[in-house]
Amino acid sequence: MPRKKVIIEPRLIIETAFELIDREGFTRFSSRNLASKLGVSHMTIYNYFSREEILHAAIDHGFQILHNDMDSRIQAHIESRAHAVEIYKIAAESMLVFAGQHKHIYRFMFGKELKGNQLPAEISSRYQGMEKIMKPLLSEDIYSDFRKDSSLFLRLINSIILTYIDGGYEKTEESCREDIARSFDKLLGCYLDISL
Repeated sequence: MPRKKVIIEPRLIIETAFELIDREGFTRFSSRNLASKLGVSHMTIYNYFSREEILHAAIDHGFQILHNDMDSRIQAHIESRAHAVEIYKIAAESMLVFAGQHKHIYRFMFGKELKGNQLPAEISSRYQGMEKIMKPLLSEDIYSDFRKDSSLFLRLINSIILTYIDGGYEKTEESCREDIARSFDKLLGCYLDISL
């Protein structure tokens, strides 16, 4: 007798993969664990997505959550006519809060697990979202330096947050905020003098 075909909502596969990585971490994630959680065979999962597609979709889902918080705050900041460079403070705060709520997903999205992993263009572009906002606001000669400094700021913030969620150097959420503020002042504070 032929086996009954199991139909799964593709969205459910992605959300469940996200939840598993969020709870157990990327290194413990497997298609078999995912299939078990969904109550299907692991081959059923592959009828919908490859492992790589599942992981990319989990990253995209993480960015959707992160941006739900960040984008509205950035938009309100821009509409208030406050200095646009300060959106990097908003981004850093949103990243810290997201990491506190989803430490395994944060580590997967911004840690070493992705090293060497080719991401689709639409996901890769999410890592450069801030640049898209700032580029039209700055002259070309300023933007070149700003891009380097803002990239360094985001890498530094990421390192601070990863140290915090990994429990290193007895970091607290408050000490992270202090380090973020200091990093902003040292790397991007000088751009507050530029009128946009």
